[in-house]
Parts: sequence; structure tokens; C-alpha cells
Amino acid sequence: MSYSFKINGREFFGPLANWQSIEAGRRDDNSPFFNSAFYFRHSWSFGSMTVDDYQFLVNLMGGPFSTLDTGNRTDRSFGTQYTTGFIRSVSGAQANLRVNNVEVEFLIKADP
Repeated sequence: MSYSFKINGREFFGPLANWQSIEAGRRDDNSPFFNSAFYFRHSWSFGSMTVDDYQFLVNLMGGPFSTLDTGNRTDRSFGTQYTTGFIRSVSGAQANLRVNNVEVEFLIKADP
């Protein structure tokens, strides 16, 4: 099934999406436990994007987004919408009117 990646209504094509649990602490045996508040790291990776798209993401960094349409955390073959979270970081290397090797990291509240 195909779905689009959007943040606050702006569409992005071709990111590789990834989800990671956040370690919430350690048990007595030193084994980790995860996501006490149901927050997850989510990232988008792009080979290249326009400077305008990159700047749009940079401008959102640190503040809450209104909507994020991306891959579902538990069933990645489907898309879903998240409404609680923010962009933690945006990185890339500018080359003329494009930015290469773009990484966008989100912190998103999602059901476990």
C-alpha cells in the first residue's frame, strides 16, 4: 500500500522511515526497559531534497507539529497520522540548491 509522508500538510517524497524505542531505564539485572511515556524516536532519511523543503523542516525544529503523516509504528506497510510530537533535529549538507544526506529526527507520542 502506498502512502505519502507529510508534516503540517507539506508533502515529502521518498524518505526512508525508521522507528526506535527509547530506553526509559534499567532493571535490577541491568536489562533495559523502554517507553514509559509511549514516546518513540522516528526518523526520515533522504538522499537529497530542495533547500526550500530543508528550510521548512529546520523552521519546525523544536516546536510541536500539528500533523505528521508517516509510516505506522507497528505496521509499517501502512500510513497513519500522528498529532503529538516535534522535530528534534535536522541535518544535511547543502550542495547548490539541494541538500544531500538529510536526516530528520522526530520525537512522537504513539501507542505502545
